[in-house]
Order: sequence, then structure tokens, then C-alpha cells
Amino acid sequence: MNVINPPDFRCRSKRFFFWMDGDTFFEVEGVIFRLHKAFLTLKSEWFAALFDVSPTPKPGAKSPMLVEGLTEQQPICLSGIKRDEFEHLLGAMYDENLACSAPISKDTLVSIFRLADMWLLDEIREATLTKLHPHFSSSSPCAPIEKLQFAIRYNVPEWATEAYMELATRPAPLSPIEAGQLGQDTVFALMAARESIARRRMRVAFGPENRWRCMGGEMARSRGCARQVLNAFRATLTVEVGEDGCLLNAHGEETVKLDTNASFLTVWREAFVVQHSANRSKNPGLCEACARVFRSGDGPGALAWLDYDSDVDIIRNELGLL
Repeated sequence: MNVINPPDFRCRSKRFFFWMDGDTFFEVEGVIFRLHKAFLTLKSEWFAALFDVSPTPKPGAKSPMLVEGLTEQQPICLSGIKRDEFEHLLGAMYDENLACSAPISKDTLVSIFRLADMWLLDEIREATLTKLHPHFSSSSPCAPIEKLQFAIRYNVPEWATEAYMELATRPAPLSPIEAGQLGQDTVFALMAARESIARRRMRVAFGPENRWRCMGGEMARSRGCARQVLNAFRATLTVEVGEDGCLLNAHGEETVKLDTNASFLTVWREAFVVQHSANRSKNPGLCEACARVFRSGDGPGALAWLDYDSDVDIIRNELGLL
């Protein structure tokens, strides 16, 4: 009796991932990929372990057993993996797409990161994290929560700290939706951290030993840099938060509407703009030296003056972060 074999619906990858000099075969959603063992082993401990335990046919055997991955007819099947995600990962590995300046969508980067994290592709994982960071740092209301959920799921502790800091230091409190997503214990810990950070920052800003000192010399001190810094700081502390955003009123001046997710530093900088535009004689703006230092992201910048690192320590202690 003749046995009729079912038709083979598989096809070869058409995106340059079927290398004729490749020595291992993979199947993803019916598409065959011919790749290089040595290259995959070099990039990933997971692939190195996979190939290390794979049996090989004995030399000189008359009827060598078909082994997964050695032939196109019996490839290594990667179940649960989407073809386009696998191709994105191969593009990052073979074509070094992550190194180019062309924009890559958030969804594509997340798919690359997920596979790189699962298969221990450390270099790809770190490069993808760098590309992903701006996508999780937008002004979108859900950005801090998304960043936190991503950090917890994939064990990115520095992102978790950043997300907690954003939630604990921004003028707007947690929304009911955010509180529901975080859970009761985390909400209480964030509330405690928020109060501790606010008290500590006020001690720094208004304490006689730590007040902002003009850095422009005698000629610049008439501009009142320290007074302007503290006035803007007070306005930031008293910002009103509504359903549609933050309402900044810099000491009776023009009211400006800001995004609900605006950071403390963003609101603080906007307070300077409001004060200056409303009364330039009273608020001429910071001298060049103070303005440069205030804008500085590192070193003696505004957040460094408020001792940002101490805020991070509060977050880590309250949330139990390492």
C-alpha cells in the first residue's frame, strides 16, 4: 500500500535569513531559516547550550538519523514565536539594525528585547534597552506605569527606580487608575516616599545653609537669582492638579496648564518662564552662570542642589529596592 505524504506548506525565509553557507535550520510559523551555529553560539549562551546538547550523526553511518536543525526537512521548531518578531531579532543580530540612526517602532523594539531577554542575547538586550528608553519617557499619562511594569517583568531595576521617582516627585498625585494598577502596598509606600521627599526638599530649599547662592559674582547678584529660584520653587510646590492637567500659578501671575504627568523639574522650569514673562523687571531671569548650572542635568544642577541622590535613597528604602 502506497503512503501519501501530506504536502509541505513550509517556505524559505525571503528576508535574507536563508544563508546557503548556514549549518542549522529553524522553523518559525512555517518559515524556514538557515543560520550559522557559530554565530548564534557566539551571541547567546542559550543557543550555545542548545547546540551543545544536540546529537549529531555518527561519521560513516549508512543511514544517519535525521536530527532537528541539521536539515531543512527537520528544522528546530520555535513554537510560540512570531515570524516577524524572529526576523526583527535576526535583523538586530546579523544586520546590526540597532546601531543605525533610523527610527524603530516601540512594538518592534519590545519584540526584539523580549526574545533577547529570553535567549540570553546580552548585547542585543542592552542595545535595545537604550533604544527603548525614550519610548518609556514620554509625556504620556501612562508612561511611568508602563515603564514600571516593563521593569518588573524583565528585571530592569534602574528603570523601576526611575519610574518610582517619577511617580513620587511629580506635582500630580497618583490617579485612581494608577493606584489600581500598582496595588495597595505600593501605593502606601509611594505616599510615604512622596511625603518624605517633599519635606526633605523643603529643608534643603529654605534652610539657611543650603539656599541657592548666585554664581555670577557681585555684578550678577542684583538680578536676585536666589529669590527667583525660591519663588519658582514655591510655585512648583503649590501647583494645582485637576482632571485635565496641572495648573501653575507663579505667585499671582499668569496661570499655565501643564500635562498631568509633568515632572517636578519641568514644572519648576516653566515657573521661571511664567515669572519672567509676567514681570521682567522683578524677574529678569537668572544670570548666565546660574542659568547654566540650573539647567545642568549632572553635577551642580537644580536637582543636584535638591540632593536628588537622597530622594533615590528614600525611594529604595520605602519600596524595598536594592
